[in-house]
Amino acid sequence: INATRLFSTLYGQTLNVGRVMTPTLAMAVMREAAISAFKSEPFYTVQLAMDGFTASSERFKKQSEAEALRTACNGQMAKVTKAERKEKSEKPPALYDLTSLQRDANRVLGYTAQQTLDYTQSLYEKKLCTYPRTDSQFITDDMADTALRRVSLVCEHIECCKEISVPEPDIKRIVNNSKVSDHHALLPTDEIATADITALPEGERSILFLISAKLVCAVASPHKYEAVKVKLNCENTAFSASGRTVMSDGWKQLEASIKNRLKGNDDNEDKEEQEKSLPELSQGQVFERVSADISEHFTTPPKPFTEDTLLKAMETAGNKDYDEDSDVEKKGLGTPATRASIIEGLVKRGYLERKKKQLNATEKGINLIDVVPDEVKSAKMTADWESELQNIEKGNSSASDFMQNIERFTSDICKRYCSIAENK
Repeated sequence: INATRLFSTLYGQTLNVGRVMTPTLAMAVMREAAISAFKSEPFYTVQLAMDGFTASSERFKKQSEAEALRTACNGQMAKVTKAERKEKSEKPPALYDLTSLQRDANRVLGYTAQQTLDYTQSLYEKKLCTYPRTDSQFITDDMADTALRRVSLVCEHIECCKEISVPEPDIKRIVNNSKVSDHHALLPTDEIATADITALPEGERSILFLISAKLVCAVASPHKYEAVKVKLNCENTAFSASGRTVMSDGWKQLEASIKNRLKGNDDNEDKEEQEKSLPELSQGQVFERVSADISEHFTTPPKPFTEDTLLKAMETAGNKDYDEDSDVEKKGLGTPATRASIIEGLVKRGYLERKKKQLNATEKGINLIDVVPDEVKSAKMTADWESELQNIEKGNSSASDFMQNIERFTSDICKRYCSIAENK
């Protein structure tokens, strides 16, 4: 409130400043600036074609360097210097909290965060899903039998999951008491067995399908595959190739089957799944008279934010090194319950605009971020405040100390930037 009054007075127009809204807008503006400043540059790789697979060199900025290597390698011998095969396992996804549901609904169905919240809230009021405004992706151990029962109900009554079988649901992997605070992860309820789901509005039905499908995938078996990495040497230059062979589809087979029945397409399909399997290779193996060619590529700019990627950026804004599988507590901007309204507020005030799935900063939004100081638009500072408020709630920090720091911060900002008006 103080910052809004201060900067509106200084610049003679209403400039809305918020501890969550402004850093969120700043991330979008910085992304726009990075895209605008980006200059695509070509780069080149040399490809060696052998029986059943292709190996690539490192990148070259100059085509002449790549051409020299191609000429040197064409028709020559390539030798395998390293062949590494590892069995790997990709565990099933966690259940939905509100933010992860909003992200998937935007990516797969094109819904805004606010639409997803509204649809989920309506499902909750119709007693078809559990409480939506949750930040947990787990359930408590006393809910294990309930979750097991609902897996069966989903496979029997939810259209996109019918004829899908989960022989031995692994309920233990979705149970974690320590990661459930006020509300557990989103689940469908027992009422799906008796409700007329076909009578639901399309948006609500699609969200219920997503929540139900996530439960089925979360308790399915892991996806297992063999990852292969190969290094070769040709004319004293290193080449590499990689691939994978699926050993057990596991939960990914269920996910693929469900996605095919849902509306829309996922624009961010896992590129790793497109890797081809490699033939049996061993260290020291030699390929005679390989064929060499040049492949031209271009560097690509950062992608504009979508609601999916902006929600992720908001959720992890205060974490320096974020990992989806990490146990580190997220330091985010806002809460699962407020992030949708923050984005909607930025759009309604004209700071962001939607272009299909993209969220772009407007000239008005760029101008606002240009004039507010770094400490006001700092995502890390706001995320640290949010984290400190959580510590106060848990009794681990002092509320009075926190408020003194806020008062000091506000006073310093006002004193420092009042000089702008005095010097006009």
